[in-house]
Amino acid sequence: DFSLAAASERDIAVGTRGYLDPFLGTARRPVFDDQAERYAAAVTLYEMAANARPVWGDGITDPRTTTDETPTISAELFEPALRDELVAFFARALHRDVDRRFDSVAQMHAAWREVFLVSDAAAPATTPDTVGLDPRSLEESRDDAARTARRDTPLDAAGLSPRAVSVAQSFGASTVGALLDVPLHQIARARGAGAVIRKEINRRHKQWAAQLAAAVPAVRDDAPFAIDELVTLLLPATGRRSSKKADVARLTLALPGETAVPPWTPQTEIARQLAITQASVSRHQQTLFEEWAGTPWLEQVRDELVELLVAAGRVSVSGELAAALRARRGMAVEGPVRAATFAAAIVRAAVEAEIWSGLHADDEEIRDRGPRLAVQRRGDSVLIALESLPGTDAPSAAELADYAHQLGRSADELAETEPMPGRGAVVRELRAVDAPEGLAPLADTRLVALAAAASHGALVSSRLEIYRRGLDLVTALRAAQAGAGVRRTIGVTVDDLLSRVRARFPETVVPDSLTHVRVQEALHDAGFTLDYDLDQGRFFPPSPEVARRSLSTSSTTLGRAFVSGLDPHEAMRARLGSAVERGGFLALTLRGRHLPGAAEALAGAYPVRPVDVSALFLEEFRALVVERGQDWGKVLTVDARFSETGQLPRGLASYVRAAWEQVRSRLTELGDAGTVLFLHDAGLVGRYANAGGQELLVALQAAARSPATAPHGLWLLCPGDSAAATPHLGRLMVEVTEVSERLVLDGDFLD
Repeated sequence: DFSLAAASERDIAVGTRGYLDPFLGTARRPVFDDQAERYAAAVTLYEMAANARPVWGDGITDPRTTTDETPTISAELFEPALRDELVAFFARALHRDVDRRFDSVAQMHAAWREVFLVSDAAAPATTPDTVGLDPRSLEESRDDAARTARRDTPLDAAGLSPRAVSVAQSFGASTVGALLDVPLHQIARARGAGAVIRKEINRRHKQWAAQLAAAVPAVRDDAPFAIDELVTLLLPATGRRSSKKADVARLTLALPGETAVPPWTPQTEIARQLAITQASVSRHQQTLFEEWAGTPWLEQVRDELVELLVAAGRVSVSGELAAALRARRGMAVEGPVRAATFAAAIVRAAVEAEIWSGLHADDEEIRDRGPRLAVQRRGDSVLIALESLPGTDAPSAAELADYAHQLGRSADELAETEPMPGRGAVVRELRAVDAPEGLAPLADTRLVALAAAASHGALVSSRLEIYRRGLDLVTALRAAQAGAGVRRTIGVTVDDLLSRVRARFPETVVPDSLTHVRVQEALHDAGFTLDYDLDQGRFFPPSPEVARRSLSTSSTTLGRAFVSGLDPHEAMRARLGSAVERGGFLALTLRGRHLPGAAEALAGAYPVRPVDVSALFLEEFRALVVERGQDWGKVLTVDARFSETGQLPRGLASYVRAAWEQVRSRLTELGDAGTVLFLHDAGLVGRYANAGGQELLVALQAAARSPATAPHGLWLLCPGDSAAATPHLGRLMVEVTEVSERLVLDGDFLD
């Protein structure tokens, strides 16, 4: 920091918090030293790598009072290919004990370079096509991976270098097919990519475009596509005598109907649903299995399932086997849920037909061989495995199922690991699970996929990371670094941000209906300071502070007023007068230093009904406390702990919600037809946003925006550090759906 060049080395308090070594000022380190310089450099490198600064403890407490050896290192924010090495580097560079840090700039620099050398030397993840190959060099292994890649191959396993994969991720491309959808001219302008990396991506792009175009499989004449018709063929005729058999068939195949059951439901549950005995269910099923065993087209499916299991390492979870069959056959049906249900039904019928045929076939050779497929249940999972042939050393179906079950348990443990483990850690942990004797090593991609499929709540990212089902949007945005690298001149749309999340975490449910307000709240919680521009419909990084100050008193309307020569304050008065007549919602933003007297001035100048929200809430809250016989002092003590921890106790939350309900009733009475409610001193809405405050605000906004409901209008005073910033009440972002719903007030106008 050259601005501190003239400062005394004894002045250890100067400098920017966060970059300043917090362990200066001890008897051992009374003055600014080289270790403090290197500490600041390490924080800067961390911020470049993670788009955030490291945090000691809770981020508020003095690091010297903690017992932590290192700050919290958010490994999930690092590039996955560099994650392990970066964690080790920063754990040393930022250690509280200087004896455990790097001894010199040269040593630190060498360690930093080693982070990237390790990554550059990393071989691609293996796939079923490359797991048995033994290349003589790294380049050969990448060429082999590229030559065997398919459209759905993850880029980490397709032969690109880790640097090239990282650049491809910036386009939202995580598979070969997704990269082929990126135009070459965009790759030529890729940010953060040197000429060597751009050439590598271009070369592979052209190679895959050519080889995959030539490898499009011909449509099989014997492959039926309408799987809903195929499933119908599995059901018996519904005559009077066969109605129960048809019902058993429908529930055995888990088809939708009046009574629905999950796939592979046991006989006892089917019997309970149909109010018949288990023996009746068993008798009907045996008849069905015999009929399915004689179905020619289903015999072809049985052969395909065997082929799919051979490619999958001899064992698969029933659901992923159904998905593989759909992908192989290209079977089409309307709606993904319906298609998955019908494909699972065909797999169930084919497996049962194969087992029945292997046990009861007229052909003696088939009976001697026995069924090729076996069903193994492990907990809630149904696994389909290949039976070992007589005279071979292949593992049994039970051994394969046990192995998959253990992989699933390991995946569940990895999914709960903080931070999210990267590909290297995931593969290491799963390789540590003992495989049955005689089983050929599974490819990295298959190993991770099987573990996740056999788990209870683990999913696989496009970078072969294991993460938990139900991953929240904030964590997904952070880990995908969705808000990083956004250009101030271009910005990014909501759809583009969510596409980055889906590309990294394809099975994470991200609703399409998310508003920009909800996305911006998640972005801010994830550490990305992006603001939404209503005019352009995009998020942008904040402007430099100089520009922010120069624009602090402007808005779209005021800008037009300046251009047309109108007085800007006259334009403001016109906007407010129009808002009274038009109704609807209006957020009034102003700098906090202009807040004293602002509410009184506005209420005195315009025909609005002012409401001190905090006073109204506290009135209802205290009445509730008295009504329930609680001690007000104890309530304040609990609330003070909430201020310290940020965790609202359940008991206090119930009181807060009840108080907000009363406030809502009072406001409904005050906001009759034709009234414009003017809410001020509403900070408690933001403080207790998660305990009814946000619900109250959203409901009031919706009522004001609807011409059929009261109140006629709603004004909300939103003070902040900057009048031009997005409207907030504390940490709660106030939803503004269009430019006309917001007005920036400056000090001169208020005066």
